[in-house]
Amino acid sequence: MSQSESTVSKFQSPGIFRIFDEIFLEHPREAGEEYGAHLLFTLKVAGYLVATSVCLVIHGLIPHFHQTTTSRRVAALNNLFKARARQYQR
Repeated sequence: MSQSESTVSKFQSPGIFRIFDEIFLEHPREAGEEYGAHLLFTLKVAGYLVATSVCLVIHGLIPHFHQTTTSRRVAALNNLFKARARQYQR
């Protein structure tokens, strides 16, 4: 074994790659996505939820505003997740 091969083997333990794969890649793969696509989707959903939360707070302060916004947005999000679940069960 050459010195460069020895150095590589010291730093590239299969256990580390397995753990990395399990933590970062396993779930997106099971969902039928690559890591970046999964991250982008979750960031979009998070933004949608933040906006929905702001509407809910406004409604709490001033009940006349956003009377149906939160329920409509939660229903739309639920439909999105159901459609994605059907897509990835194929």
